[in-house]
Amino acid sequence: MKICPRLTLPKNQGFTLVEVMVTMVLVIALLYFLITTVSQTQAVMTRTTEKVAQFQSARSGFEAMTRRLSQATLNTYWRAHDNDITTATTAFKFRRQSELHFISGPTKRFFSASPQLSNLAPSVEKAYPTHAVFFQAPMGYSEETTQVGTVRLPTFRNLDSLLSGCGYFVEYGPETERPPFLTSVTPTLPDRFRFRLMEMALPSEKLTIFQRPIDERGYVDPRVFDEKNSYYAGMVKTEGQSARPSNTSWVRPLWMKEAFLRTTTTPHRFQYARVRAENIIALVILPKLAEKDRVVPGTTTADPKQLELAPAYEFDSWRILTGKTAVEGGRSVDNTARDNLLPPIIQVTMVAVDEKAMARFGPTATRIPTWTEGLFTKAKLVSDYTTDIQTLEQRLIDDPYKPNYRIFTADIVLRGSKWSRDP
Repeated sequence: MKICPRLTLPKNQGFTLVEVMVTMVLVIALLYFLITTVSQTQAVMTRTTEKVAQFQSARSGFEAMTRRLSQATLNTYWRAHDNDITTATTAFKFRRQSELHFISGPTKRFFSASPQLSNLAPSVEKAYPTHAVFFQAPMGYSEETTQVGTVRLPTFRNLDSLLSGCGYFVEYGPETERPPFLTSVTPTLPDRFRFRLMEMALPSEKLTIFQRPIDERGYVDPRVFDEKNSYYAGMVKTEGQSARPSNTSWVRPLWMKEAFLRTTTTPHRFQYARVRAENIIALVILPKLAEKDRVVPGTTTADPKQLELAPAYEFDSWRILTGKTAVEGGRSVDNTARDNLLPPIIQVTMVAVDEKAMARFGPTATRIPTWTEGLFTKAKLVSDYTTDIQTLEQRLIDDPYKPNYRIFTADIVLRGSKWSRDP
């Protein structure tokens, strides 16, 4: 019988210290790379989620604003109108007329105009940057209610096409819509100063645009501004100066007296304005014509680069912004064709930043970002607008905190424009 040889084992039955250490280093390295990958993935997901959440409200506000703007209306008609309302003559002419109003321009012009608004931020120019737009649209919005049995129902609930006043602007200030239970928290929560896109919604029963007070001369005109304001008093002076500076004595239209009511209990709050989106640093409203309809001012020469309709971003369907008799370079610069008309196209641009970019400014009103300072004041050419947008982007890129931002822009075609160069 053959006997198999006995197997013998080596005396060292385990890993050496070097092998253990090498294994541990490899395991630690793998864990480090795994943890780093997971951490980076989680950070990317967090940032992406924050971006989506942050700019989702901005996109929602932008879409709501463009929808309402597209419904702006004037309901123009032709009326026999005396060529000179200061004298009793029979020289009647038929001219386009409308009691409704469309107006846009730098926001500071509206809130700094006469009569003075109370409870505004110390620096109106910084607290209300870029532009605002105000108009009427068949929104059917109403706050009046009637007692029916044991409940109160909207008085005009079946009139869903009632005219309402609308408007949009950017405001910098404290949080005004804080839930009630947070107001009694101890210690008191600090104010959150932010830029916010504000939506003005004037109820139909508060729309006083059809009131026609008699002025000091005894004349009544539907395009009323204030009881004692002159017939034409546009935003821009009429001395024929090449720069055409702003008219500091500009008076707000009378219907805005109700629309711009301020609350007495909460500072920095309009009675009929609410927040649509936060961290909106710029709103640019540019009324313009289609490229085929643009001409060099004072001529009939077509030039798609021209933005003749609102060279200073100002448009007023009630007033000729350059004045009745403005002359520049020996030629008239009155754009009478805009009288009582909606612009055919409105280019709306909105710039939003993330929450972190605004949180670093702290809970005070003393530090207001100035990313848009000095921009969007001139739009004679397409390149003026493009240059300002590029400058704003460069300022955000150069900011040491590198804020995330989004630019929303759209051309809104106003169906009720009925644009014509014939006044």
